[in-house]
Amino acid sequence: MLVMNQPPVLDFMVNKSANQYFAYLGFEPKSGFNLATVVRPEPVLSANQQVLDVTSKYSNISVFDVYEKYSEDGKVRVTHLEDILYFDDDHLTYEGTLICKFDLLLLIKSVIKSD
Repeated sequence: MLVMNQPPVLDFMVNKSANQYFAYLGFEPKSGFNLATVVRPEPVLSANQQVLDVTSKYSNISVFDVYEKYSEDGKVRVTHLEDILYFDDDHLTYEGTLICKFDLLLLIKSVIKSD
């Protein structure tokens, strides 16, 4: 079984359009990622820890750490090059999901091989 945890939630812009909000903040395309600070990451980190606590009890469960893929130096990756990674505060855009595509594929292949 494969379980994915919760990516960071952009709690500073609840239910707002990320595209408009990041334009308002002055984010511009750049090589690499634009980063934003989350005000209260604890609720998501706590929920993700609960997922790890439950899944660690079973040998047939693999966890894909989505939170880690969108985090960097205690901040959240919100844009990459010209792509906005979040649709709003807690939903990823299609381009945002592509950040995980390769690593998720590798994990799926490894889980299939191990069975």
